[in-house]
Formats: sequence, C-alpha cells, structure tokens
Amino acid sequence: MKTPYYQLIENGYSIKIPLRNPETFEIKHPLVQIVKGDAIEFEKVSALIDGCQALISTIGQRPGEPLVAELATKNILKAMSNYGVKRYILVAGVNIDTPFDHKGPETIIATNWMKANFPIIQEDRQKAYRLLVESSVNFGNVRLSPSISSLFEKGLNCKFCIRCNCYLFF
Repeated sequence: MKTPYYQLIENGYSIKIPLRNPETFEIKHPLVQIVKGDAIEFEKVSALIDGCQALISTIGQRPGEPLVAELATKNILKAMSNYGVKRYILVAGVNIDTPFDHKGPETIIATNWMKANFPIIQEDRQKAYRLLVESSVNFGNVRLSPSISSLFEKGLNCKFCIRCNCYLFF
C-alpha cells in the first residue's frame, strides 16, 4: 500500500515520524527521520516538533492502554507553541462531531455505534478536537474511512478549504 508517507517523500518533504517501536518500520529514506518515543511523553513530542513547519497527527487509541488523544494533543499543542509551529492536520476517523459536519446516513450510524460501544474513547477524541478548536493553531481535520484511505494507493491529492476548515480530496 502506498501510504501518505510516500506521497510526502515523493514531493521532497523531510518528515519526522514518532514510533514507539521503530524497528518495525519498513520505510528507509534520507528524508525520513525516526524519533523513538510516545506522544504521551512531552519530551519526545517536543523533540519531534523541534525544527518542523507543520504537523500531521495520526494518533489513535491503543488497545488496553490509557487514553491517548487528549493528552497527546495537549503535548503537541504545547510543543507547537514553544517552537512557533502553527499548522496542524488531524487525521482521524469519522466519529468526531464538528460544527461543519455533513455526515451521511452511514456515517451517522458509524458515529452512533462508536459512541455506544466506545464512549470513553470517543469522548477522549472529542476532547482532543475541542483543544484544537480552542487553540491558536491553524488546523484541519482529515477524516479517513477504509474506503478513503485506500484511495491513497491511487495517488489521492487534497487541498485545504478555509471556508469549511477541512481538507478536500480529489
């Protein structure tokens, strides 16, 4: 599968990737720097963001571990503030509610299912979103579903829409 990492590399972007287990990561490239650590550790987040111009977050909940979204977002926003980084892209599932939602029936069902089956995790993600809304960073929320993420294999492109505060895929 051609991940978004490859798209960034192909376009000449230097990227830092935080990994708790870097030995399992298969991409080796001069434009890729691996930072061993965890987003719930502020020192690791700070080291990651130092020297960056923007951040793309794909943080998700790990089974059987403490909640991560709100804490990681707090760490990220603090480090971004320390280094003057203003651009943030949150890559998340469809279950975060925003004032800009135009969810179809299937997405509403999926969101309600998440709220019913994983209410604590869903609320943690919602808290992280609220932190972004209340922050001074320029952020966008990219919602991925399995059908959308598979489009990256086909060379998916996107542009940010200021009016609706989201990324548009084409």
